[in-house]
Amino acid sequence: MLLQKIRLEFICFSKAQTIRKLIKKKAIGTYLKQIMPKISEKEKVFNILEKEVNVISAVNNAKLAPYLDIFEHYPENILLQPLGILTGFFRINDFSEESAYIVNFLSSLLKKEYYANPKRSIDNSFDSALRKVNLALSEIAKEGNINWLGRIEGAVCVLEKNNLHFSVCGNSKILLIRNQIITEVSKDLSSEEKEPNPLKTFANVSSGRLDNGDKIIVCSEDIFDIFSLNEIKKGSVRFQKEKFVQFVKTALTNKLEIIGTIIIDLFEKNEEKSAAQKKNIETLNVFSEKTFEKNTPKINNLKEILKKEDKNEYTDEKTGHIYIQEEKNGEMEKGNSYAGYWIVAKEKLFDFYCWFKNKSRKELLSIGKSITKARKEITAKIKKRQEEKRIEKAELEKKQAEITENNPATSEISTQKETFFKLIGQEPERKKEAEKNIRFARFIPGIGKIKTIFSSLSGKQKLYTIAVIAIIFIFPLVFIKIQNSIKNKSVSEQIQEKVPDEREVLSKEKNITFLKLLTSITKLEDARNATVLNEKLLIATPDKIISWARNEEVKDYLLPENSGKILAMTAMEDLNLVLILTDQKKIISWSPASPVFKDNQIEFPENSDIKSMAAYMTYLYVADKNSGKIYRYPRAEGGFGIRTEWSKENINLSDGTSMAIDENIYLNDGEQVIKLFKGNVQPFMIEQPAKNFNVDKIITGNKMGSIYLADKAQGRIFEYSKDGSLIRQYYHEDIKGSVDFAIDESNQSVYIILHDGSISFFTFN
Repeated sequence: MLLQKIRLEFICFSKAQTIRKLIKKKAIGTYLKQIMPKISEKEKVFNILEKEVNVISAVNNAKLAPYLDIFEHYPENILLQPLGILTGFFRINDFSEESAYIVNFLSSLLKKEYYANPKRSIDNSFDSALRKVNLALSEIAKEGNINWLGRIEGAVCVLEKNNLHFSVCGNSKILLIRNQIITEVSKDLSSEEKEPNPLKTFANVSSGRLDNGDKIIVCSEDIFDIFSLNEIKKGSVRFQKEKFVQFVKTALTNKLEIIGTIIIDLFEKNEEKSAAQKKNIETLNVFSEKTFEKNTPKINNLKEILKKEDKNEYTDEKTGHIYIQEEKNGEMEKGNSYAGYWIVAKEKLFDFYCWFKNKSRKELLSIGKSITKARKEITAKIKKRQEEKRIEKAELEKKQAEITENNPATSEISTQKETFFKLIGQEPERKKEAEKNIRFARFIPGIGKIKTIFSSLSGKQKLYTIAVIAIIFIFPLVFIKIQNSIKNKSVSEQIQEKVPDEREVLSKEKNITFLKLLTSITKLEDARNATVLNEKLLIATPDKIISWARNEEVKDYLLPENSGKILAMTAMEDLNLVLILTDQKKIISWSPASPVFKDNQIEFPENSDIKSMAAYMTYLYVADKNSGKIYRYPRAEGGFGIRTEWSKENINLSDGTSMAIDENIYLNDGEQVIKLFKGNVQPFMIEQPAKNFNVDKIITGNKMGSIYLADKAQGRIFEYSKDGSLIRQYYHEDIKGSVDFAIDESNQSVYIILHDGSISFFTFN
């Protein structure tokens, strides 16, 4: 599908309707040549305007949150800066389970495609991103999920330099307010097809030049249930930037159940136009002042008009906030005072939020940096003081030694003192030893008595006596000496044959990092599986799921009765779901947005033995050990549709097989990784490290830039590029014997279930 582009930058707005009609007749080229002046004839001098994007998301029912996504994406590096800011919203008015989270999928897909190639022009990037969204919606419809057709609304805008590029679908609107004049610039841009066609969801693109003081409002048609165009214009004139956003947000939140609105303000840094900007360039522009002046009377005195309208306003004397009241039968109705106070309270909270967002966060960061700096300085001072004390002590000992050598009298006195105090301290001990000797002497005869007995013996008796004494005293000593020599010999041999330290061996590895510390999150009994879903860590035991995210507490959710025990789980990020496989061959879905377990209809082959599974977009892939096949299941109402044999050839699947998927499927097979594309095995080799390893777990994804492998026995985790090159590897003794791993690239974190049930993590950097 080719997106039709309507370039209105130098075209009079009165002729814009004619252009849109000529697009269908394919006569637009000739017409544009007649009315478009050459840009080179009039050089434009301008400064790049500042842009302030304010996103308003009013969702009063939490169950409707999966059907609205408002996005505001900025370039992530210098190369992407020329592509500008990407903002807009997607909304689906079908609130069935099948339509949930489609908007989140479209938003992430749009951002990825738009910023994919910094070398492309803005027009090409914008067209490619919208085309990708249309194709994705077409794929979803092919799967049988069509409830959303004709019920999707969306608006996508690109702000680059002083230009606006935009496209809309459904009943979405883009309003331009310039010089107190409001105009719908997106009129007739939506597809006019009677039958909804996913490939024509975003059919037309328009663009134009922006001026200082312009205000863009991106919204759905629901906003007109509260405001008319005239009321929006009055509000923009009456209130300053943040107050106008606050005024609109308060009204939308109080009146509507779900709506998304974006307000964009354009202004100069110093709010003063340079001399070059003050020169008016005679060009016809749908966004220009003259376009609006043709059909609109000039406003001479805005203050007088506002004074006349002051009668329809209510000003709170305490806060000074202005509230617009409706007229009934020509007279003002005084609003409920309690409702007024409630609005004031909401505005106060919003003021606090704005202040905290813009100022407090910076102050907290600076305080944190100051504390870190102070801590480093204190640590350095303590270390310095300890070193000084050590040096002083060494110098003092050296001086004492010199004094002792030069003055013998001092040495004798100190020796006598030491002997005296030692004798005093040893006196009680000597008494105790004397008492023991007296007790022992009672049992041993005197030496004289022994001599008398030995002399009275005959010659043979004397020989026997000597032999017995030798056996009793000498032989044990000889035996002990022999044993010690044997022991010393074995110890020396062990020292010679000692195996090198593990770190010493691995230090020769390419790009290896020896981790100093693993940060502990919690400890669980019988934790088996780990995965990450949209920056949330999920851990599965046989009967429950544990959820944890940064700055949140650990929460657990018990599996319903008769569900079986959890064998495996995988994340379906596009629908914000976790799919759980139990030993009863059930697939149960669970979402952090609405933490309720739901049975999913699915039909596995007879006598199948499912060892692993993975999700890609809205498809579920399962590996069957018995058949050696990989099956694909499309998402359908109430679960999953009819399976198809995705793999074209049999694969040797074992109990330890791990599967990961992006556009390809990866399987681990001992020391190798098998890569499949469209069901066929592809040639794929990973760079081998110096020390051989086993692949126990493989992790990657469509939104991940690398492939991660884990060797549980060696305690190593490897990061590979998707062409098989080794990027880096990590080692820690505690990783040995681990149960499972999970990767969160957005937070640069690796989560590990250790052998003792501890849940820990470390960061790449």
